[in-house]
Amino acid sequence: LGCNLGPGTAISWFFSIVSQGIILEDDCLPDESFFTFCSHYLEKFEHDKRVFHIAGNNLLGDYQTNFECNDILFSKYNFVWGWATWSDRWNYYDASLNSYESDEFINNIFPNTKDQFFWKDIFSRVKSGELDSCWDYQWTFACWKNEGLSLVSSKNLVQNIGFTLDATHTYNPNPFIENLKTYNWKPSNDFFLKLEVDEIFDDKIQGKFFRQNLYIRIILKLYKIFRYKK
Repeated sequence: LGCNLGPGTAISWFFSIVSQGIILEDDCLPDESFFTFCSHYLEKFEHDKRVFHIAGNNLLGDYQTNFECNDILFSKYNFVWGWATWSDRWNYYDASLNSYESDEFINNIFPNTKDQFFWKDIFSRVKSGELDSCWDYQWTFACWKNEGLSLVSSKNLVQNIGFTLDATHTYNPNPFIENLKTYNWKPSNDFFLKLEVDEIFDDKIQGKFFRQNLYIRIILKLYKIFRYKK
């Protein structure tokens, strides 16, 4: 089935027999506490349909959130290197993006026109079949289209060890994420937890990984040259 239909089909089968679950790809190495983290928040937000996604992977590594509950944050980005969700949320998954008829929801999410263009282009290419080796953009689409939030660990709990030349997607080395340290998650007092997107975190993610300026592109290019230099 390939990387387009394969993962999505497998996850759909998984959620046809369970109501909630944890997804971990074979090149992702979690800290043991990742499973406790996912289980804790799967139970806590099972009936809160505002939360679509629980991410143990944090691409910023160790992020200091300004919220009272400092072990997690809420984001629009649903990182998939170690994550969890519920079957009723996954039911919105649309592998072919047949429901992508209007992109007004993207304008509502991103005030920056460059960011709007980036994501409209991504989803248009997925729907047309031009971008045919992904499954996760479709999950991002499902979350955003239905105003679903991602709950993210403020400290990274999962490392991707699949950055190699023969990798399917992570063949391009990236100094920001390929050697991310993992941390041990310990629950904090989340009684006063507010479901509010951390806009500072999201802007850092968009800028470093999607809205890459010239400085970031130069760093990535140089790192690739010296990373694989014989």
